[in-house]
Amino acid sequence: TVDVLLQAHGGVAGAVRLRAVRGARCHRKARGSPAVRAELPSLVPEDSADALGRFRKVMTVLYAAGGALHFPDLLGQGPISSACGTSSFSELSPLLQAVTAGWAFLGPAASFGLATGKPWGDAIVVAVASCEVVLGIDFADAMAPSPIPAPVVAAQIVSL
Repeated sequence: TVDVLLQAHGGVAGAVRLRAVRGARCHRKARGSPAVRAELPSLVPEDSADALGRFRKVMTVLYAAGGALHFPDLLGQGPISSACGTSSFSELSPLLQAVTAGWAFLGPAASFGLATGKPWGDAIVVAVASCEVVLGIDFADAMAPSPIPAPVVAAQIVSL
């Protein structure tokens, strides 16, 4: 880590602690000056390995959140069931119960697998995304009262 003193015109703006980030660069403002300018890493991946790593980081967060949002629905009225207008897990159709349970358990499992670099984390993401695409397109009526929203299906297609 590096302690950096940020200077503004006529005074000190504040102090910041930076940690080394892959691809980040620091430059001294001028010879003998204590001010340092830090550049954030590029938004454009360096290569395919970097792009895949960034994708896995995003999916780690999204699948953990998906599991966290679906798990309370197993125990009673959670945020997803509330949004769909049901008051308990037992009111859901067997298909919706399977989808809810799948997300509740497979979301965190995929997140853990992705975060630790396990190939089965990738496999779970592909399986869950594939199921949501198939269910969202071919079985939308069977998913009533809560079909998978079209933007979610589109996002899962893109993730595949």
